[in-house]
Amino acid sequence: MRSEKQVSRLHRSALCLFGILGLLVCTLLLRDSQQALSAGISPLETRILGQSRWLRGGPAALRVIVTDHSTGKPVSAEVTISLVTLANGKPTKDVQRLFFGRTNAYGTLDAQFKAPKGAPGSYQLAVKVESPIGIDEITQPLQLEESVQVMLSMDKPLYQPGQTMHLRALALDVATRQAVAGDKLTIEVEDARGNKVFKKSQALSEFGVAAADFELANEVNMGTYTVRAILPAGQAEKKVRVERYVLPKFKVAMTTDKAYYLPGETVKGTIQADYFFGKPVGGGEVKIDVSTVDIGVSKL
Repeated sequence: MRSEKQVSRLHRSALCLFGILGLLVCTLLLRDSQQALSAGISPLETRILGQSRWLRGGPAALRVIVTDHSTGKPVSAEVTISLVTLANGKPTKDVQRLFFGRTNAYGTLDAQFKAPKGAPGSYQLAVKVESPIGIDEITQPLQLEESVQVMLSMDKPLYQPGQTMHLRALALDVATRQAVAGDKLTIEVEDARGNKVFKKSQALSEFGVAAADFELANEVNMGTYTVRAILPAGQAEKKVRVERYVLPKFKVAMTTDKAYYLPGETVKGTIQADYFFGKPVGGGEVKIDVSTVDIGVSKL
């Protein structure tokens, strides 16, 4: 059996060996870091998670994860997020700082902020990470998009020649959920042959509303007309029919004595026909069609 002195010597030898191995690992890591720095490679590994398209003026969010490139361990670092304006596809000196914060114990930063209200188009997202072990800079392409939605409505789906179309447009900023006020909106109408027969431009009200009336001539091209509401940021389009039609002169209503019937029962009901000015229709001829509904509709 080994003596206590021999065991103690073994323990000291093992501790000394572990110490040498630990020093060797630290030396190798330090050497790798120095080699990475000398080669222009950051000792940090930075990952950016988030959308590459933002609505201008709307909420935006990014997740930044920073770890040690050599060990994979999380790193406490300061993070600056900026938006860089591009000119002819190249970065300019026009840089807008959007967010500044520090990563948590897991090396993660959840950044929430509002997207700029700049002109729609291509930009560059710049993320700068500063830590005790080094600096990292990441750039990614970013698209800033318009967020205006236009709703177009009219008073009827069908018009006759000589009638007036009452047109109305409502513009809403999807990002902020607010009305678009003051922007110039154009309402135009094309007939069934593609001829532009109406055009009117006006500023949106404080509620984001614009309206126009278009009176059809007595002799016009019949068919499907196209109505548009146009903003610089977007547009809405609807189709409407223009044709001659004759309204019915009376209204027909039918009531039954029961809401439902069992097989073999007799259906009893009343048919009432009245002119629109209130007088009942006398001597009219009535035709009744009965159908069953299962998978399809079948006449009896």
